[in-house]
Amino acid sequence: MIEVEYYFSTSNQWIMDFAKSFSESTGLEVVCKENKIIFPESMASGRYEYYKLSESLGMLCVDAIFLDEILLQKTKLVGNDYYGVVFNIGEDDISVVQKLNKRVIDINSPVKQVVLSSHTFNSSVLFPKNKPIRYVQIFVHRSWAVKNLTESRPTEFTNFDDFANAMPMGAIAGFDLKSYKLANEILELDSDKPNLIQILEGYACQLIALFFNNLEVEYLEKKKGISQDIVRIIDLKEKQELNLAEIVSLAQAAEACFMSKTKFASMFNTLFKKNYGEYFIQKKMEKAEQLLKQGLSINSVRTMLGYSNMSYFAKTFKKFYGVAPKTFIRNKS
Repeated sequence: MIEVEYYFSTSNQWIMDFAKSFSESTGLEVVCKENKIIFPESMASGRYEYYKLSESLGMLCVDAIFLDEILLQKTKLVGNDYYGVVFNIGEDDISVVQKLNKRVIDINSPVKQVVLSSHTFNSSVLFPKNKPIRYVQIFVHRSWAVKNLTESRPTEFTNFDDFANAMPMGAIAGFDLKSYKLANEILELDSDKPNLIQILEGYACQLIALFFNNLEVEYLEKKKGISQDIVRIIDLKEKQELNLAEIVSLAQAAEACFMSKTKFASMFNTLFKKNYGEYFIQKKMEKAEQLLKQGLSINSVRTMLGYSNMSYFAKTFKKFYGVAPKTFIRNKS
C-alpha cells in the first residue's frame, strides 16, 4: 500500500504539491504538467487532472486505475477556507472514513453518497488496487460557499453557520440520477474542447446546486419521518405512470434509485401493496380501459401502452376485465 499525504484548495499549487508527495512516497517520478498528473506506467494509468475554474472554484477529474492500493491522508492545515464535494461514479465505492470530534462517519453504503468536507475535516481515502477509479471532485472557497449557498437556505439543515465561523464541516447526501449523469458527462468531455473551463464551471454549479438541494430535501424529509429511498421510489413511480409504454425493468428501476433489486422490490411492495411488475400491469390495464372508452382502436391502445404482441395484450386485458377488448368495445356500445 502506498500512503500519500495531500491537501486541496482552488489554486493550481495543490495539484503540483500532490504530485510531489506521490514522488516522495514512492521514490518514483510523478510529474505534474499543465495541472495534469502523469504517473509512471508501473504505478497507474488514466487521467488525474485539475481545472482551476475561478479564484474560488476548481474541479478535479479522475478516471484512472492504480496498480497498488493508494491511501490518501489529508494533511491538517491552519484555517478552514476550502471545501471539497466528491461525486464518485466508479463501479466500486471509494472507501472513505471521516472523523469529527471523535465521531466517525463511514460513507460506504448500498446507496451511493455525495460527500462534502472541509480541508481540515479529518479523513482518509483508500483507492483499491487494479479497479477503475472514476470521480469528480469540486473545490470551493468558503467565501464562495457563503455567498452562493447560505443566503437563501435555513442554516440548521446543513450547519452552514460553521462556514461563517470557519469550523471543520462535513455533510452527506444521496447521489441522485441527474448528478450521476452530469458527473459522467464531465469525464467523457474532450479535454481539448473549446471553452472547456466555462463548460466545466457550468457543470460545477449544477452539481453543487443539486447536492445542496438534495441535502435540504433529505433534512426536511427526515423531519417528516420520510426516507430519501422512499422519495426516490415515489418519484420513479410517478414519472413512469406518465409514460406507460416504456416501463423499465425491476433491475433498471432499482439502479435508478441507487439500491439493490431486493431492497427496491421489498420497499415498492410495502409502499404500494403490489409487486413492481403487477403494479404497472394494473396501471396499463386501467389506462387501456380509459382509452377504449374514449373510442380509440384496440391497435392504437396496444401501441400506446407498449405491447408489441396483440394476443398478449388481449389476454392481459381479459384477465383484468373478464372480457376481450373487442367484447369490451361491443358491450360499451
